[in-house]
Amino acid sequence: MITVDEIMTAKPCTLSEQDSLGDAHRLMAKENIHHIPIVDGEGQLLGLVSQHDVIVATHSLLDNNQGVILTPEIAQVSLDEVMVTDVQTTTPGASLRQAALMLHGYRYGCLPVVDEGQLVGIVTGTDFVGVTINLLQKQEKISDEIEIADDLDIDELDDLDDLGLEVQEGEDWGQEDR
Repeated sequence: MITVDEIMTAKPCTLSEQDSLGDAHRLMAKENIHHIPIVDGEGQLLGLVSQHDVIVATHSLLDNNQGVILTPEIAQVSLDEVMVTDVQTTTPGASLRQAALMLHGYRYGCLPVVDEGQLVGIVTGTDFVGVTINLLQKQEKISDEIEIADDLDIDELDDLDDLGLEVQEGEDWGQEDR
């Protein structure tokens, strides 16, 4: 079983609830991330701010359909006013299947990973795309190997040398050592 801790981003970028919408916007742009866990001084998860939350908060505060514009007033709005506090989490030892079902079922973009109350990582939809690519590559390789084996006609081989195999005299293949 593959577990969440095998693909999660350990020690994700975080902010506190006293940080501002401007801080979240800058951190997301700098680190090219879309989700920021909000933690207290002891590393306990308090909430989550996503790029979508920043856009919605900015838009609703502007209420003028001009897109994301961080005026000085809006940039100073504290994250405790816009963060989501009812956050679903997972644990490092949870199966990837469980985490994927949560992401898909709730239509989340990420799951904070919590161990004994402490934020230890984050797993995102992008992480699952990476796993999918890896599995597809392995499946394609196996399919190619099966196709090569199917094309190999043993009856057409003159001897085992055509396979590049050497058989030592006196070896008893198929018999277990007793």
